[in-house]
This record gives sequence, structure tokens and C-alpha cells, in this order.
Amino acid sequence: INVVQYCLNARHAATHKWYYFPNMHKDEGILFKQSDSDWTKPGRTCFHMSVNDPETKDHRPRESIEVRILCFWKKADSGVDSMPTYKNTNAHMIKDPLQVADEASSSMGFSLNPFTYIKKWVFRSKPYTGNPEDYLKTFVSAITYLNFWPAGTVDQVKSSIRTSRSIEHGIKLFTAAMVMDNEGYNGTRAFTITQKNEIVDFLVKNEEYMSLARKQFVD
Repeated sequence: INVVQYCLNARHAATHKWYYFPNMHKDEGILFKQSDSDWTKPGRTCFHMSVNDPETKDHRPRESIEVRILCFWKKADSGVDSMPTYKNTNAHMIKDPLQVADEASSSMGFSLNPFTYIKKWVFRSKPYTGNPEDYLKTFVSAITYLNFWPAGTVDQVKSSIRTSRSIEHGIKLFTAAMVMDNEGYNGTRAFTITQKNEIVDFLVKNEEYMSLARKQFVD
């Protein structure tokens, strides 16, 4: 099921309070309340994230170990009974958000489900052209905009390439994973293994691509 989650909004930036915990040791931890069902309490939701520190060099990839605890009170100090139940949440009325959008769309003549257009236009797949050079721009762009990638993913890629039997071999394995395109981002997902291998072989022999890959993941 697709779940609508809490999200941050820039219009509330003036009331945001952020705290940074640098140089933590392995015997240290952070305890925070992630959510509270009592609507009378301030700070019912705590957003948390990691950031890239440009001053940190030659470090191991970040690792996060989480322990989540659910706490229940028979009687809250506010006097509010905020314990969610099947009845007071009207759980029988819960629907998948995408289903709601599709149902509304049927009576409006156009889709309210954004993923309908994403799948149709962004992730549409075209047949293999037969020329692997036609896909050079796609994969050069993919690694050019590395700052848009999740930090954890970038760290994992860098670590895998650097610990491979050679830098070139590590880049080839990473390139093969991108061309495999399991998520459908690069338009090569539907290609045959032979076609994908042709693209990978071309890319790892292309100086523009390899120079950029070394700069982004190794240097």
C-alpha cells in the first residue's frame, strides 16, 4: 500500500529548529521522539537526516543503527485519550492514495495520479537503436549530477569501486548496474542482456565517460 507521510514545507522554515551532532563516537546515540498521537503536545513529529560534510575526507561510509520503541500510557498527563483504534480512526475507510486519485480521475477526464504521467513520459522505454554511442549522453549525465544522488548511495558506490580488484573493474561493475536499469530511470531496462553488454563495453572504453567516472568516484 502507498502511504502518505509527513513532509517538510519551506513556508514553515521560520519555525524549524535544527540540531547538528558532529564527531559522534560508536558508544554515543541520539534519543528523540519521532511522533506523538497526543495532538495537545508541541513537537509531535521529529524529522531527522544525515548531511554531507565537505571537510570530511577519506572516511568510511556512514552506518546508522536504529532502535525504535513504542510507548503506551494508560493515562496521559494531558487527559487526552489519543490511542488510535480501529474505530476512532475509521480504519475501514482507508484507501490507497493512488486508488483515490484514480477514482476521482474517472469522473474528471484526466488523471490526478502523478505517477500515471511519470510512467508514461519520464520512464517511457524506446527500443534499442543498435548504436551504443547513442546512450553516452544519458549515462554521462547520470554521473555528472552526482550531487542529486542520495549521500548513502554515493558512499556505497565509491567504496565498492575503491575496494574492487582495480578501479577500472569497479567502474565497469557500477556501469553495468546502471545500464541494467532495474528502476527504469535510464531507458535501458527493457533491452536484452546482449544489448546492455554492448552499451557497457562502449562506455568503459569511452574516455569521456571513464574520465568523469574517475573524477566523481575516485579522485
